[in-house]
Amino acid sequence: MPSEKKLKYLKIDRGRYYYQRRVPDQFRELLGISKWQMPCGDVSYAKAVQLVVNWAEEQDDLLAKLKTPEGYDAVEVAVLRSDDLAHQAVVERLCGTPAHLAGDQLVSGKDLPK
Repeated sequence: MPSEKKLKYLKIDRGRYYYQRRVPDQFRELLGISKWQMPCGDVSYAKAVQLVVNWAEEQDDLLAKLKTPEGYDAVEVAVLRSDDLAHQAVVERLCGTPAHLAGDQLVSGKDLPK
């Protein structure tokens, strides 16, 4: 591996790169997750850095929106209007958390069997 600087939210597990970031406590109940964790795939370090930086910017924008009363209300309405399966899709769209269809259930990528 090339000389790799420590990059916030970039985790390496057995040679694979992941984006991992905790969800602030005040937003966990609303979003229904405690952390964002997304695999970068089988990519180079440079591509993983690019993905993580982009995902971090998206999450920063979402967190900034959630810190305003109007933004929080908009996200809350989107989540409350959805049923359980749609809730996961809304969370995925808003948060970038990968979700996959397993049978008729929408599950987080981290919950899929290996």
